[in-house]
This record gives sequence, C-alpha cells and structure tokens, in this order.
Amino acid sequence: MSMQFQSKVLTSFKTATWITVAALIGLTGCGGTMPTLGGSSGNTVTGAAGGETSSGANSQLENCDETLGTLAVVEDQSAPWWYTYRRRYPTLGTTVPVLRMMIQQSNCFVVVERGRAMNNMMQERALMQSGEMREGSNFGKGQMVAADYTMNPSIQFSEKGTGGLGATVGG
Repeated sequence: MSMQFQSKVLTSFKTATWITVAALIGLTGCGGTMPTLGGSSGNTVTGAAGGETSSGANSQLENCDETLGTLAVVEDQSAPWWYTYRRRYPTLGTTVPVLRMMIQQSNCFVVVERGRAMNNMMQERALMQSGEMREGSNFGKGQMVAADYTMNPSIQFSEKGTGGLGATVGG
C-alpha cells in the first residue's frame, strides 16, 4: 500500500472515531431526561371544565384568551400503539376524556364529539327517520357544529433497556 493511501485511511478512521465519540457524548444527556408517567410533580390534568370556565385546572397548561376554533378528538383504536397501550395499562381506558379535559380547560378550542356519542346520535337519527321516535322531539338537521380541526392522539412507547448510552453502544 502506498503511504498516501494509508494516510487517507487513517484520517478517515480518526474522523469517524471523533464523530462517534461526539455522538455518544451527546446521547449521554438523554438518559437523565427520560419522561415519567404523569410528570414528577403529580397529575397534570386536574379539576373540571365547562364552556369558557374551568375549575381546579393545572396552571402549567396552556391557556388562550379566546378560542381558536372547534376541535374533534378521534382516537384510532386499531392503530398499533393502542394495542401496546392496552397491554401495558389494561385498567386505563381511552385517552380521549383526559385530552378533552385538557383542551377544554385551555379555552383554546371548543371540543366537538365525533366518537361514541356521535355513533349514538346517528342511531337516534336513524330511529327518527324510521318513524319510531315520539313526535315533537327537537332532533333535526342543522344542529351540529363543524370541526375546524381534528386531533388523532398517538402514544410512543420505549422498551426498557433501549434508552441511554448502553443501548447506543450495544450494551
């Protein structure tokens, strides 16, 4: 091998080594900032909400002076994360009530229902159209508010042993 070729290989190896070391040093900080369930200071979502008012809301949540529009929260229970969530936390239910509470307490959006209650409403409309409902019920067209935005929540999971420096190095 020529000296020039050996010098280029050695320089490339040194550069790759320094890049790897710099990346590993940068990743060491990630181990100390691992997220915790519910945060370190207790529950994030507390209290109640109704209309423009909320009671007992966490002051750390974002708050808007006026609403930005209407929002529908739709949870895809056929998504891969949902199965992991149900397996790890079988006693917890859907994420929608907690998200709705946070959104309502923020006063940033008016939350519109597009989940189970929407299905029940469609069932009621079908009963009305079939003639099975009592006359005089105020259940007609034009009473729904359009959703300006749709939120589809997703949870990211990390398996034990896959974070931090050890996993990066292969340990």
